[in-house]
Amino acid sequence: MKKRIISTIVTLSLAIALIFVAIPKETTKEDLPLEAYKFFIEEGFSSEQATSIVALIRSSSNFDSSATSNDGNFYGLCQWGYGRLDSLKSFADEKGQDVSDFKTQLEFLVSELSPTADNYQLISYNGYAPADWEAADNVEDSIEALVWTFYSPASEMGKTLIDQQLEWAESFEKEVAQSQKDIHV
Repeated sequence: MKKRIISTIVTLSLAIALIFVAIPKETTKEDLPLEAYKFFIEEGFSSEQATSIVALIRSSSNFDSSATSNDGNFYGLCQWGYGRLDSLKSFADEKGQDVSDFKTQLEFLVSELSPTADNYQLISYNGYAPADWEAADNVEDSIEALVWTFYSPASEMGKTLIDQQLEWAESFEKEVAQSQKDIHV
């Protein structure tokens, strides 16, 4: 009888634990960089590319998918404007999603960064070509190539943007490393 009671208690405890594990926790703003990073890894980007994309999003919108600037002419995670903003809106409409949906914007960004997509946006600029970003084997080179081929900023602005993204990416790489340890524990 005592063994049956202990067995029942253990079974109930495990069932309760499984219920709490199965309940998805609500995503917070602090979770968004890592969520975006994992999304880009799942889409086939290298860890260096994923980190550079996440750094770009952070510097553009701080992960606010409804961020606006320039009197509302620029919108979203990457501050898309004009024709690109129209393309984002069409993309969201086709998916039946609100244009401010975080994952929809990540998916749209993938289309802009994928050479085989109709919506490909990387260009050669300031001595960098899309191949430089695709071949980058470290975060610094990946960020630098992405800034020049995706944003094409003025030289002074580009250098400042690169420095800011590199500084943030350093701490983010530590967060990614810690999350990998947590998964394997």
